[in-house]
Amino acid sequence: MQFMNIEPQPISQKPKGYYSNPRSEMIGFIPVSSKRILDAGCGEGAFASVVKQSLNTETWGLELDPISAEKARGKLDKVIQGDLSVNIQQLPDHSFDCIIFNDVLEHLVDPFTTLKNIKNKKAKIKLLGDGK
Repeated sequence: MQFMNIEPQPISQKPKGYYSNPRSEMIGFIPVSSKRILDAGCGEGAFASVVKQSLNTETWGLELDPISAEKARGKLDKVIQGDLSVNIQQLPDHSFDCIIFNDVLEHLVDPFTTLKNIKNKKAKIKLLGDGK
């Protein structure tokens, strides 16, 4: 069996619009009772800002790309810039009603450990992925 050697695409080479996709098809998965939301891998905050406006939530973001994180800061209540698996400790325990991972888990080196570590940040466990 032969495997392809695929190099990760640098952040600077992502296609235009990659960090600004509002992912409106995912809104229906957010519990309407949510009051504080974390969007892990929030990009420029497009999806999280729609959630914030639609559900009147306090909305946080966590984003690896510094340029996208800076843009998200203008839309969300709080944005932490850096690696998700490293910055989980900066998040307050038991304070998010919903944690969103739109197109994020498949990019992590160890998604299982990340999910294990982030579950203490959630008030009641219900983690949302992209349904794939």
